[in-house]
Amino acid sequence: MAGSSSEVLHHVEQLQTITHVKDTVCRFANALDEVTRGIHIFDRLQPSRTVPPSISEKMSTMTEITKSFRDRLLAVLDDVKLSSSPFLIDSMFAT
Repeated sequence: MAGSSSEVLHHVEQLQTITHVKDTVCRFANALDEVTRGIHIFDRLQPSRTVPPSISEKMSTMTEITKSFRDRLLAVLDDVKLSSSPFLIDSMFAT
Protein backbone atom coordinates (compact mmCIF):
# COMPACT_ATOMS: atom_id res chain seq x y z
CA MET A 1 0.00 0.00 0.00
CA ALA A 2 1.35 3.40 -0.94
CA GLY A 3 1.96 6.10 1.62
CA SER A 4 0.53 9.56 1.45
CA SER A 5 2.63 12.32 -0.05
CA SER A 6 3.33 13.69 3.43
CA GLU A 7 4.63 10.27 4.52
CA VAL A 8 6.86 10.11 1.45
CA LEU A 9 8.16 13.62 2.10
CA HIS A 10 8.84 12.75 5.74
CA HIS A 11 10.71 9.61 4.67
CA VAL A 12 12.82 11.56 2.17
CA GLU A 13 13.64 14.16 4.83
CA GLN A 14 14.75 11.39 7.19
CA LEU A 15 17.02 9.97 4.49
CA GLN A 16 18.50 13.42 3.93
CA THR A 17 19.14 13.81 7.66
CA ILE A 18 20.81 10.40 7.93
CA THR A 19 22.92 11.22 4.86
CA HIS A 20 23.96 14.56 6.37
CA VAL A 21 24.98 12.88 9.64
CA LYS A 22 26.88 10.22 7.69
CA ASP A 23 28.75 12.87 5.69
CA THR A 24 29.65 14.75 8.88
CA VAL A 25 30.87 11.59 10.63
CA CYS A 26 32.95 10.65 7.56
CA ARG A 27 34.60 14.08 7.54
CA PHE A 28 35.23 13.87 11.29
CA ALA A 29 36.76 10.38 10.95
CA ASN A 30 39.04 11.65 8.17
CA ALA A 31 40.08 14.64 10.28
CA LEU A 32 40.91 12.42 13.26
CA ASP A 33 42.90 10.16 10.96
CA GLU A 34 44.89 13.16 9.71
CA VAL A 35 45.60 14.35 13.25
CA THR A 36 46.73 10.86 14.29
CA ARG A 37 49.06 10.64 11.27
CA GLY A 38 50.34 14.13 12.03
CA ILE A 39 51.19 13.10 15.58
CA HIS A 40 53.12 10.05 14.33
CA ILE A 41 55.00 12.15 11.76
CA PHE A 42 55.83 14.78 14.40
CA ASP A 43 57.16 12.06 16.71
CA ARG A 44 59.38 10.66 13.94
CA LEU A 45 60.72 14.06 12.93
CA GLN A 46 61.17 15.45 16.45
CA PRO A 47 62.33 12.53 18.63
CA SER A 48 63.46 14.91 21.38
CA ARG A 49 60.00 16.54 21.63
CA THR A 50 57.51 13.70 21.29
CA VAL A 51 53.78 13.93 21.90
CA PRO A 52 52.87 12.31 25.24
CA PRO A 53 51.86 8.66 24.71
CA SER A 54 48.53 9.23 26.48
CA ILE A 55 47.51 11.76 23.80
CA SER A 56 48.59 9.45 20.98
CA GLU A 57 46.66 6.56 22.52
CA LYS A 58 43.53 8.67 23.04
CA MET A 59 43.66 9.94 19.45
CA SER A 60 44.05 6.40 18.11
CA THR A 61 41.16 5.19 20.26
CA MET A 62 38.91 8.08 19.22
CA THR A 63 39.79 7.47 15.58
CA GLU A 64 38.92 3.77 15.77
CA ILE A 65 35.65 4.43 17.61
CA THR A 66 34.64 7.07 15.07
CA LYS A 67 35.53 4.80 12.13
CA SER A 68 33.49 2.00 13.67
CA PHE A 69 30.52 4.34 14.14
CA ARG A 70 30.94 5.57 10.55
CA ASP A 71 30.92 2.00 9.23
CA ARG A 72 27.78 1.13 11.21
CA LEU A 73 26.10 4.31 10.02
CA LEU A 74 26.97 3.50 6.40
CA ALA A 75 25.44 0.03 6.82
CA VAL A 76 22.26 1.51 8.34
CA LEU A 77 21.98 4.04 5.53
CA ASP A 78 22.38 1.28 2.93
CA ASP A 79 19.68 -0.78 4.66
CA VAL A 80 17.33 2.19 4.87
CA LYS A 81 17.83 2.98 1.18
CA LEU A 82 17.18 -0.63 0.21
CA SER A 83 14.08 -0.93 2.35
CA SER A 84 12.68 2.46 1.33
CA SER A 85 13.02 2.05 -2.43
CA PRO A 86 9.89 -0.11 -2.86
CA PHE A 87 7.91 2.25 -0.60
CA LEU A 88 8.96 5.34 -2.58
CA ILE A 89 8.38 3.69 -5.97
CA ASP A 90 4.97 2.44 -4.88
CA SER A 91 4.12 5.96 -3.66
CA MET A 92 5.03 7.53 -6.99
CA PHE A 93 2.68 5.28 -8.94
CA ALA A 94 -0.20 5.62 -6.48
CA THR A 95 -0.90 9.23 -7.38
